[in-house]
Amino acid sequence: MPYAVELFFDPRTDAAVRKLWQWLADEGISTYLASSDSVPHISLGGFEELDTAQMMQITKTLNSLAKSTGPFSLNFSGVEGFVNTGVIFLAPEPSAELANLHDRFCNSLGGLRDFLWPLYVPGVWVPHCTVAVDLQPCSRHLVNEMRRALSEHIELPWPATVERMGVVKFRPIEHQASFPLGGARK
Repeated sequence: MPYAVELFFDPRTDAAVRKLWQWLADEGISTYLASSDSVPHISLGGFEELDTAQMMQITKTLNSLAKSTGPFSLNFSGVEGFVNTGVIFLAPEPSAELANLHDRFCNSLGGLRDFLWPLYVPGVWVPHCTVAVDLQPCSRHLVNEMRRALSEHIELPWPATVERMGVVKFRPIEHQASFPLGGARK
């Protein structure tokens, strides 16, 4: 199963995104996120498979990064989509803290960087907080419609604080480790 390294938000933002997930599920638009054990997040990286030693390396890397990174703010300023994958997301404004953390994460991977999914390498990575998945067909028109609909449920720009980082195995979601920024393992 694949793994993702994720950044998690303050309780207010977590609740707001979960509310969007639930509304989308109630409307029959996208049900997976509301019914899974997913936590609202921005992914820093993805890997197809990790063996035990690689998982230990990722966990050690995240623990170190979390200890050396304080919580930081960002603003979600728009609703966008990856139309080729059927994903709608909240897009954060460019953030030096977020870009720096992503670079530090990628640079700390050592040989595991070769296994990082290509969409997560620096210069390609698009930070995002997914609100809908598995939309078929997904088009620019649908993204525009979703932008209008979601604007009734969340006021953008939305200020958020990144407070934790962790690693999950997914589909189904299995939380592997989580670390508060600036602190010890949770």
